[in-house]
Amino acid sequence: MTATSENDESFREAACNGDKDSLNKLLETYSIDVNSQNPVNGWSALHWGCKRNHKVVVEFLLQKGGNKDLLTTKGEKPVDLTTSEDIFNLLGGSGNRIAILNKNESNFTPNYLANPAFPYTQPVADLGSTNLNGLHTEQKSVEVKTIVPTMQGLNENELVLKIRVAYIDDRDFIEVEMDKSNLTFESLKSVMCKELGIERRLINKIRKLPNTILRKDKDVQRLCDFQELEVVLTNKVPPAGAGMRGLAAPIKNQEVLY
Repeated sequence: MTATSENDESFREAACNGDKDSLNKLLETYSIDVNSQNPVNGWSALHWGCKRNHKVVVEFLLQKGGNKDLLTTKGEKPVDLTTSEDIFNLLGGSGNRIAILNKNESNFTPNYLANPAFPYTQPVADLGSTNLNGLHTEQKSVEVKTIVPTMQGLNENELVLKIRVAYIDDRDFIEVEMDKSNLTFESLKSVMCKELGIERRLINKIRKLPNTILRKDKDVQRLCDFQELEVVLTNKVPPAGAGMRGLAAPIKNQEVLY
């Protein structure tokens, strides 16, 4: 990823977090495209501001030339993602947003029912009846019930991962959450840096245990809940936040082969 695209990603992340000051600082410091879109899902900073109902961010982005007609890969405009009536009206939405949400509520199908997890999806079986002469006479479609796993406390819009730093004395994992609408390799890096207290420049690679290296957005999008990951740092360089988190430094004279 180029420095420009990484700055654009940071800009969208700041909009998601409602951080107007960071948005302004990024615009002043770098050549930021206000309307840059994530190459995987097509979300712009304005999409994120609307999704998280950050009115101040939405107003700021519009002042800076934010395009309210940009479409995600699913064909969604920013106005389609907000539940705030103020933002809805700010973007020129037609009708009453609250009334529209209430009207559509009865037709809403939860994602875990509309798109069940792969291992639990069962096919539709075609069964036929046979008469006394052994002839196949009639086809009947019988739908096998789908088993939907449930785990208390899980948010269907979040992916829960277990992460740690490789080659240190403390081998415990910590659990983190990622928004399923923003499952990118760079977002994963940002989460790991923040939660593990490490610097992005020190990351050598990210390993899906036991022995698979993550390299791109599609690798991240294939991860399942509670997948164990570890970040491998540049050889013999301890994590920046090791002292704060109580992590031990890498074993002395340890040689890591990449």
